[in-house]
Amino acid sequence: MAARRQSAGADRHFPGGRWGTPADAARLVRFLCSAEADWITGQVIDSEGGFQRYR
Repeated sequence: MAARRQSAGADRHFPGGRWGTPADAARLVRFLCSAEADWITGQVIDSEGGFQRYR
């Protein structure tokens, strides 16, 4: 129960107002594997929904 309350309180720290899901990560992976990402090389892409900004 305490973890749920702690998790709910953390939601306000995300610009999107929620924790990320596996589907969010999958969309990034799908994009990076697509032809649209063919010029992206040697990058570190944080997939954390803006959480680092508010930490």
